[in-house]
Amino acid sequence: MKKKIIDTVGLFNEELRYAEDQEYWTRIAWNGFKFYYVDQKLVNIRVHKQSIQATAKNDLILKNYSIVIETFLNFKNLDNKNKGLIYEYYFLILYSYSKNPKDLIMCFFKVLKFNYKLINFKHIYLLIKFFPRNILKKNE
Repeated sequence: MKKKIIDTVGLFNEELRYAEDQEYWTRIAWNGFKFYYVDQKLVNIRVHKQSIQATAKNDLILKNYSIVIETFLNFKNLDNKNKGLIYEYYFLILYSYSKNPKDLIMCFFKVLKFNYKLINFKHIYLLIKFFPRNILKKNE
């Protein structure tokens, strides 16, 4: 990696314990640097019982992805189509890790607000699948 990239986008976000590489590579790409495909295995990831991948709690994952999403939404010259894509991505993360249906609903409406054309059967299916499990339970 060239020094110019680090001078332009900075270093990894040390706040993040999960998705830090995704946030970093996205910042690099957003600043106009090009990526090239290397058809070669460069890294091995080993997951064991104590690794972050294996022990990550949903709250930690959501907190880290919230920081990543906030970083994406603060990019300069971000148009509504890309905001919609970011919220769509966040919608899928929330569906996977959140226990709070209100967060999922709010994110769904943000996808609608910024780019309603992104909404498709997948979103409706996930909402319907999510609701019976988490909202339609009887209050005890």
